[in-house]
Amino acid sequence: MIDLLDMTILHPHEQFGNERGKRYENSDAGPVFSRYSKKVMLQPRGAFIDVMSLHAGTAIQIRGCPLKPLQGHNSFGSNDVCLLCGTLICAVLDVLKITYTEEQRAAWFAGEFDLSEIHITQRFGLPDGMEQKQFYRHILRNTSWEFRPGCLNEGTGIRLGKHQNGPVLVMYDKAQELTDRRTRSFRHLQAVVGEADAAKVWKGLTTIASNSIRAELKVPKEHLTRNGLIRGTNWTRKTVDDVYWQEMEKLRFDSHVPLNTLRPVINRVLDRPLRHALELWASGRELRTIYPASSLARCRSRIRTMTGIDVVDDVPMETALPVASILSRENLRPEFPKWSHRYPACAFGLDVQL
Repeated sequence: MIDLLDMTILHPHEQFGNERGKRYENSDAGPVFSRYSKKVMLQPRGAFIDVMSLHAGTAIQIRGCPLKPLQGHNSFGSNDVCLLCGTLICAVLDVLKITYTEEQRAAWFAGEFDLSEIHITQRFGLPDGMEQKQFYRHILRNTSWEFRPGCLNEGTGIRLGKHQNGPVLVMYDKAQELTDRRTRSFRHLQAVVGEADAAKVWKGLTTIASNSIRAELKVPKEHLTRNGLIRGTNWTRKTVDDVYWQEMEKLRFDSHVPLNTLRPVINRVLDRPLRHALELWASGRELRTIYPASSLARCRSRIRTMTGIDVVDDVPMETALPVASILSRENLRPEFPKWSHRYPACAFGLDVQL
């Protein structure tokens, strides 16, 4: 599903909302820049969307989770970027009473907008007898510091990201978020699906949230720019899939293999310097503090070719947990659960797939 979109369209309009500007401290000069912002709801008591009027009323920026206002929740949903963006743009402009032509509408649905951030989320089945907290704790213990593993400030979950301006993977307990009254999750659902179906849909949402691992990839503007993914026209469902799995592969979850399984592989390395480096790695030593950078680079490359072990990015483990198989394509939960077909209001985009 697409969990967050930050998009901008060029569209002349009368400025709206509250003015926001940045001024130099202790200066009477006018603001360095100014913009107007407003929080918009598509339905009464629904989820808010942040909307900004930019560049003297020539551009509009829309930021938020597209699924919450369109289907009442973000527990599952569509991966169709252009469908979500086009629908959200038109709905927001309708609420703000900003006119547009049929040609403009068609262009937005075709991808004529700019993206400055996107979050892509997948759900994976949680094995029987395993708790989410147990899974996150294992990854924290067994992930290299190269990936900056850390706990979330709120709720139960973890974050991983190798580069400061690169994508970040966040995994967290969605069921915990749903039941937190401060998030107003039930109210937002009720605003879209109606009172008659809200309780039934809510039961389904909390069940799938409890039985699955939610892995959200946050892709910032810097990454989109580097990879030519700013324009909406570049985003298909295949693009979403490719971006997600390319970043998942970089996190090397397939390296989460216990030492007792790796020992036969290590024993086959007969080159004494390489074997010594492997044994140091297996004992938990930080090889960056032992080897010069050039020597480590050579050892790392040769060892990875011979064994598949990355002595810099991988962490030796004592206990086994099938992380790679849990976070695999084969273990993906469906985009829309079967029961959601009975409640189309909670499954935006489902009719496009059928």
